[in-house]
Amino acid sequence: MKFSIIIPIYNAEKYIEKCLNSVFNQTYNNYELILINDGSKDNSESIIKKIIKKNKNILFFSQENKGQSVARNVGLEHATGDYIIFLDSDDYLDLNLLEVLNEHLKNNSNIDVLRFQSNIVDENGNIINKIKFHEFDNVSGEESFNYFVEEDMFDTPCFYTYKRSFWKENKFKFSEGKVHEDFGLIPRVILLSNKVSSVSFFGYNYVQNPNSTTHIYDRNKVLKRVYDLLYHYDELYKFIIDNKTISKNTKKLFISFLANSIISKSKELENSDLNKYIKELKLRKVSNKLLSNSIPRILKKILITINLKFYINKFVRNGC
Repeated sequence: MKFSIIIPIYNAEKYIEKCLNSVFNQTYNNYELILINDGSKDNSESIIKKIIKKNKNILFFSQENKGQSVARNVGLEHATGDYIIFLDSDDYLDLNLLEVLNEHLKNNSNIDVLRFQSNIVDENGNIINKIKFHEFDNVSGEESFNYFVEEDMFDTPCFYTYKRSFWKENKFKFSEGKVHEDFGLIPRVILLSNKVSSVSFFGYNYVQNPNSTTHIYDRNKVLKRVYDLLYHYDELYKFIIDNKTISKNTKKLFISFLANSIISKSKELENSDLNKYIKELKLRKVSNKLLSNSIPRILKKILITINLKFYINKFVRNGC
């Protein structure tokens, strides 16, 4: 198998060398590395140019700052591998990842999406937490979707490898100009897959940066995150309603997953911002879209129907 590894880069001078070396030092070397400098203002580009002179199989693009989604889409346009991997520029791979993936895929070429495990690490490489998802092999997209919802494991696209022909046939793209683009795409990718597998190998190291902008409160950025998620909800809701091939039970599960996601997002808002958002949730009749196939879910649905704001303040903010 040939892998296309796509890395968007923005102001990553502190991390980019370790990130790139985790690719160059792989024990399996049938890959192409696609780098997109998304208008970095630091020394990222000069560091990259020095490193890539010593290595092969690299495509390098530089553009004005247009966001991670645009950069990933540029990478996808130029990818020629059998499978695609997304790697963020402040993270790094286990050196055996490509070898492990190749061993699994060479005898399972029908797999559209393969998930691997990941570590959350600090800047010194110390493991803070392990993101472990249970193993399964060659199940349908619908069946795997049930697993992902059950374990609340829809996350970054970086924890998977995707068959490029499958990605291309479905014309998947990250929504440009929007944040939470992962939420807007990955559930759809999983659901439309013919076969999905999950392996036990911890192949991705997600670096937790304490100085990340996500740790700094900015009201305008919070509002953008919240309403971009609402945009993705609307798009995904239309997608699932219009789809004729997905079973009724999976549709109900998908819609409930979407409703729970936008309700959970409300915890980032306060006061008048929260009141406005609640109006948006009520317009979408989120309580009607929740599953009610167990007593706890029935009680939750009743409470949300009666007093959504109380439910948010009492339960969502406390992580219940």
